[in-house]
Amino acid sequence: MVYNYWKLNYWLNPRPESLPTFLLIGLIVLGLILLGASYFGVKKLKNKPGEGAYGSWWKKIENFLATNGILAILWVFFSSQLIPYLSSRYWLVLWVAGGSYWLFWLCRKRQQIRKKIENIDKSSRVNQKYIP
Repeated sequence: MVYNYWKLNYWLNPRPESLPTFLLIGLIVLGLILLGASYFGVKKLKNKPGEGAYGSWWKKIENFLATNGILAILWVFFSSQLIPYLSSRYWLVLWVAGGSYWLFWLCRKRQQIRKKIENIDKSSRVNQKYIP
């Protein structure tokens, strides 16, 4: 069974066999978690009075979670219905690769915001020494 994962034919087959039940349930749960996380992110942002330093970053995280949640649910639906082209496994590979790339840039953006905040704090501490 594991040997099939290493074959190119397994990933590029336009008419794959149905997914194992545990993988299908796992992807459904993943999709629901991502949609739930994005829902609570929206709710949190709407109740928040000011955006703060990380406000734009949280909006990008919300978009990331909502998009990947919808893609997960669509892929599970296509796989469960055995739609030939749309349930191909290379879509799963592209989805994971695209999500990883997107998440990398989100983490990088968070580090940039954190460095900017640290620089502001450092300069304010230096300036506080000279204020009586």
